[in-house]
Amino acid sequence: MDTLLALIGPYYGLDWITMLIGTTASYFFSDQKLRLGFMLGIIACACAMVVAVMSHQTGFIVYNALLISINIRGLIKGDRRRKRREESLNLKKLEGANDDVTQLPEAVPVPVRAR
Repeated sequence: MDTLLALIGPYYGLDWITMLIGTTASYFFSDQKLRLGFMLGIIACACAMVVAVMSHQTGFIVYNALLISINIRGLIKGDRRRKRREESLNLKKLEGANDDVTQLPEAVPVPVRAR
């Protein structure tokens, strides 16, 4: 039992869980799965805050509280780039559907042969 406690450390493995979840959140950010990344980021920061409270590190407590609020903001705001991209695709589809088909195509210049 002492070996297991020495392996996971004095914080009951929360520091290892924080590292694992935080790394996974970063992976999801890089894979454009922002919503899942923000949720995992909140969980990782909550675990890190518990470790900071257990070790009496006031600076890290404040830091993790700020990161949690940033992750919550990101979760609420969502992926604005994806929404804009979908809106622009929908607009392009609408523009193509509303073309005036009664207009004749512009004439293509034909080269004149010399006599």
